[in-house]
Amino acid sequence: MSAPRPLSRAKRTFEPGRALICLTPVAIDDLVRLSGASTATMRRVLLERELAGRIEFHGGGLVSMS
Repeated sequence: MSAPRPLSRAKRTFEPGRALICLTPVAIDDLVRLSGASTATMRRVLLERELAGRIEFHGGGLVSMS
């Protein structure tokens, strides 16, 4: 049995960001701070999730699960 491969940087960032988003709108700045991801990376992850229909953006820089 081979050793598990480490996650790519994008996947490491995606998982914490995913765990922090819930039905209650949360500030994108808070997601960046709590996940440790860069703003650009978090925005990319959020955009991918929005295009997949899993989250929605709200006014004031908030995001929540849809």
